Amino acid sequence: MANPGEQLPTTTPELILPDPHLSTVLADFQIDGEVLGVPTDYVSSGLINGTTKLMTTAGSVFAQKINHEIFPNVEGLMQNISSVTEYLRQKVESFGGDPSCEVLSLVATNNSGSYTAVEGEDGQPEYWRVLLGIEGSKSIDKAETPEQIEQVARAFGRFIGLADGFPAEELTEIIPNFHNTPDRFRLLEESHEGSTLSERLGESAELYDLIKGCEKRAHLITDLLKSGKIKTRVTHNDTKANNALLDATTEEALAAVDYDTIGPGSVLYDFGDGARSGCNNGLEDDENLDNVFIKEDLFKGWTKGYLKGVAESHGELTEAELDHLIDGVEVMCLELSMRFLTDYLNGDAYFGGDYENRPNLNLERAKAQFKLMQSVVDNRDRLQEIVLEAAQELSKDKS
Repeated sequence: MANPGEQLPTTTPELILPDPHLSTVLADFQIDGEVLGVPTDYVSSGLINGTTKLMTTAGSVFAQKINHEIFPNVEGLMQNISSVTEYLRQKVESFGGDPSCEVLSLVATNNSGSYTAVEGEDGQPEYWRVLLGIEGSKSIDKAETPEQIEQVARAFGRFIGLADGFPAEELTEIIPNFHNTPDRFRLLEESHEGSTLSERLGESAELYDLIKGCEKRAHLITDLLKSGKIKTRVTHNDTKANNALLDATTEEALAAVDYDTIGPGSVLYDFGDGARSGCNNGLEDDENLDNVFIKEDLFKGWTKGYLKGVAESHGELTEAELDHLIDGVEVMCLELSMRFLTDYLNGDAYFGGDYENRPNLNLERAKAQFKLMQSVVDNRDRLQEIVLEAAQELSKDKS
């Protein structure tokens, strides 16, 4: 999902009329105001759903064609988003906040639905939704400073806090086993056993053996959930920086967006994946593994912001969750390493990339994520100190 963020323009954008097919789609939605056109300077940052920004006399909206191949259960997907969105809006209102800039907003169809189904120009069915833009907001692809990552983390922490109390068992699991790390381990083994790419099997043998030695670690979060030691929550499940909206002027946190992956899970997934993607000193596909480690100043910012976001939205993490947040970072690094290596052994069938110039890209990604996991393991005590310090500081502020 591309973000409905509205960075304040410095000039009036040039507009063109939407094409006839899109106009037909838009006619099925209760859009306030008159549609003026599509800004020619808008570039969608979404990789999954096709997104078009439209300016209206009442503001801006985003029309999205849902990727039916990745999300075949459109009804379940949109029911998840609708029910959680409504719950979050009620929570924000009860605290005296402004849902229009703190929660993703869906535009209803003419029959009060959350999406519409139309026949595409190729004769195949298409599924569309429309979202309200959040005026004066922006997203960033990567947080460069502790201050930026703190605000990104606040947005995701607020999501967890606001969603606290929603019955997670009512949600449809849109991508089954998305964060089921033991199942990712099984898929990697099957890919290794079934791969006919002998050269790739040889090049990845050392990393595969290292990952094989981490089987017990792969079960950390799923075992905690099964035992009831940590609770199942509504989780976001895609906590990368550009899924958080910040105020375009102050860079203060506004909202977490992109709800396609919400579902039942653990806060350890959200905290861990955000730290994995946002606190890495290097690149996700860094060829120089010396660059790859968790940056302490960024991790401090991420932790402080996340816990603050949970607290200010009247949520609370349990003592067990705080004790295992570092497990979340560790497991998410391992999970991504396994996913990249699985795709490498499958001939690069899933992840996109410049394979012409970097034929071993997924192997390089897998190695970088495994190195990042090792940096978490090696510095676990210090990272846990940071979590406890942030939690204690928050307790002092409350009192």
